[in-house]
Amino acid sequence: MKAMFKKFYPPALIFAVAAFFYWYSFSFPPPRFEPMGPRFFPQCILIATMCLCVLEMGKAAYQTFRNSLVENKARPDGHPSSRRSEETVLLLTTILFLLGFILTIVFTDIPFLLLAFVFMILLGFVLSKRTTQVIRPVLGMATGTVAAIYLVFDVILKAFFP
Repeated sequence: MKAMFKKFYPPALIFAVAAFFYWYSFSFPPPRFEPMGPRFFPQCILIATMCLCVLEMGKAAYQTFRNSLVENKARPDGHPSSRRSEETVLLLTTILFLLGFILTIVFTDIPFLLLAFVFMILLGFVLSKRTTQVIRPVLGMATGTVAAIYLVFDVILKAFFP
């Protein structure tokens, strides 16, 4: 049960913070002339974040239930502390890449879609262990995500990209 709470509380905490910001976004002023207004995009991101948190909490509950039915077997990947340190390094790397992405958006004039494409490729390579076997999936994921962002916000919603 303790293992379930270790996997359950981070998404629950993120869900609570996202729910607070979603509630707070209703205090933004209503749109004047544009169809979406200043709260549309933050609310879309927060709804997606809350949905992913619910998915992660459900996955944690399912894995705990499944592990309680099956005896825990020794894992071939080594000692748990080495795995924990590897997860910490990946988490810190992801946070640093995200911070660099945000600072690059704020302080440079690089187009957002190009910057998002490069960020997703670099993050995909950093988070994968076998860089030679993930070239096509990472490029596909980055291209598909940037194309979806462009289609939804520029073509369909006619939003302005800075």
